[in-house]
Amino acid sequence: MKHRGFTIVELLIVIVVIAILAAITVVAYNGIQQRARDAQRLQDITSIAKALELYKIQNSSYPNAVGNSVGGWEISSNPKWQSSVFAATGDGRGTL
Repeated sequence: MKHRGFTIVELLIVIVVIAILAAITVVAYNGIQQRARDAQRLQDITSIAKALELYKIQNSSYPNAVGNSVGGWEISSNPKWQSSVFAATGDGRGTL
């Protein structure tokens, strides 16, 4: 009498293979998400730099940071988001 079906070992092997493929997919997906976030951050920084250059062209100087605001934007009071900001002038050729 022949029994049709899979043994426990065969089922475990299939489950392990599926788990490995799922792990590889999750790792690849996280890497793609990280690259997308980095690309968005780079685009945001580039947009800010262009806006600052446009401001400088229109006003002959960069905006000043006074008190708790920078160019009219309120600075967060959350210490997690605060960092030191330094102002520097350059010679227009990429040196300070």
